[in-house]
Amino acid sequence: MRNFCYFSNLYSKKTKVGKEYNMDRIMQIWYDNDEDAIEKYKHLIMLDSSSIELEKLSKGDELVEEFKKEIEELNENETYTSWLTPEEDAEFILNTEKSISFKEGKAEGISEGSKKEKIEIAKNMKNENMDSELISKITCLSIEEINNL
Repeated sequence: MRNFCYFSNLYSKKTKVGKEYNMDRIMQIWYDNDEDAIEKYKHLIMLDSSSIELEKLSKGDELVEEFKKEIEELNENETYTSWLTPEEDAEFILNTEKSISFKEGKAEGISEGSKKEKIEIAKNMKNENMDSELISKITCLSIEEINNL
């Protein structure tokens, strides 16, 4: 992303107004090796690529070769790279992954707890000799689940 401002300036005439790109999805195209999509988005993929990846992207394309050189110069320019070290970048990525994992785990735990609570309520209702269909209607558990309690 450190080259995004530079990229925006260079490609402002080629980019449609109001168009937004998700760089994670764009980079996934590269990792998935989808050749047609890579060709379509290679100018964006270049922004977050290593020297080796840049070399692969630029083969046979004069324009891309020219921008490859520009991006490599930017990658070496401390003005554009000093604000975030590779270690800080890795830490940001790890924290994002932890946050996502925590939220997914929390949602899963809430769902599991809710299901257990419904089962306990259904057991209590069944112990009071309530009709299975009524229990199902109230708890949203299936008749089969209720009969297996």
